[in-house]
Amino acid sequence: MQSGVYTRTDLGRSGLAWPRFYIETYHDEGASGRAGRPIFGEREMVEIFLPGNTLNRPVEIVREHHRLQWAKEYEAFKAGREPSADGWPLEQWPALPPARIMELKAIGFRSVEDVAGMSEVAISQIGMGARKLKELANAFLDEAENTRQVVQKTEEVEQLRAQVEAQANQIAELGALMKKMHEDAMARAAAPAQLAAVPQAYPSPPVEIATHGRGFDDLPAPRRRSAGMTDEQRAAVGRRLKEARAAKRAERE
Repeated sequence: MQSGVYTRTDLGRSGLAWPRFYIETYHDEGASGRAGRPIFGEREMVEIFLPGNTLNRPVEIVREHHRLQWAKEYEAFKAGREPSADGWPLEQWPALPPARIMELKAIGFRSVEDVAGMSEVAISQIGMGARKLKELANAFLDEAENTRQVVQKTEEVEQLRAQVEAQANQIAELGALMKKMHEDAMARAAAPAQLAAVPQAYPSPPVEIATHGRGFDDLPAPRRRSAGMTDEQRAAVGRRLKEARAAKRAERE
């Protein structure tokens, strides 16, 4: 019997018969007569258990309706597995001591649901304490169902809380991103005004050259040394320049 999480099945189905499929070796009388020697064959059989009813345990050749009615059990039989009972295994019912569990399994009970749905025939055969046992089984299943619903609601609340926290984190991240974008936009908008507030570098005022009341034409020409001129030639050039300046002054006067 495997342990695990079980859910309560329909109590209308609890206490119904459950099967044990097996292979039977039988003597084929027809084939033996034709062959003139014993012929044996194999066939699928099913023993039908009614929980609590040890007086009625039919054994039948497996037919199609058996395969359909107990499809899970038949599949396990074909796969060579031990079929598991639906519902809560008796071993997981804290109200029962091990000896009581063995007694119930010996008369066909496999689950708490089987005990909760036992028939009046089973109650009469079990005798004293059977009806109380049925009541305890139903109370246990009701409590288990209530606990399952509480656990389910708790898980749903935890999932909802996790979703709300995730959404809150997303909103906070989005808010921080929008704030950063706003600050960047404000910084870009303030940049031209900051540049305008910086004092501009103006060019230096023009330097006035003192001419002492004379025009640029009256200023002495820069002294240049003419290469290849003799002293006489330079003197002649000087006289010419002096005469030209005197003539210009005369024209202005």
